[in-house]
Amino acid sequence: AGIYHYYAEAYPEEHPYLNPLLALFPDGSAKVGLEEMEKSAKVKNFTQVESIFYLTDVYIFWEQDYQKAIDNIYSLNSKNPSITWFFAEYARALVFGGRYEKVIPHLEKVIGLFEAIDGHEDRHIASTESPLTAKLMIRLYHYYGKALLKGRGDVGKAIEAFKNSLHQAELCKIPAYEYIPGDYVYLGYCYDRLGLRT
Repeated sequence: AGIYHYYAEAYPEEHPYLNPLLALFPDGSAKVGLEEMEKSAKVKNFTQVESIFYLTDVYIFWEQDYQKAIDNIYSLNSKNPSITWFFAEYARALVFGGRYEKVIPHLEKVIGLFEAIDGHEDRHIASTESPLTAKLMIRLYHYYGKALLKGRGDVGKAIEAFKNSLHQAELCKIPAYEYIPGDYVYLGYCYDRLGLRT
């Protein structure tokens, strides 16, 4: 119910063309929706993990309250350090929150484990039927590149990270994924900063 209440008010504010359609549905309240999701995120039951994920997205993309997003997803990541998806969400929250120096060592550790696998550069680690590892690494290389660029101004290492992200997509034949366009945009930005505009 919290998700409905939140988006029933927040979404039409950003997309007013939906108001005629949404008039057919009950009104919502973003405040009530947030309260309900926060309550669900604190109660240990089968909806807790889902609530934390939705809350993290709401705090990042709708409320721009990055500290709350970081705190929420940190609780999952710290209790379940072996679940890489929680780590990726935590890294995303840190990058959006501008905590680059905090996220860089964590990303370097996970990327280092991946790069220690023989053949990670020239063959796909995950099968093309289930490219979960490649999608995870595309995300992590993307976040790493952003953190290096925005946090340290290290254009050279950022270029390498964005290229590695694109390379994983190529190896696993992933033609479309939300991070791929961003990799190209950031690569262009990096090359421009180096005066290598073509």
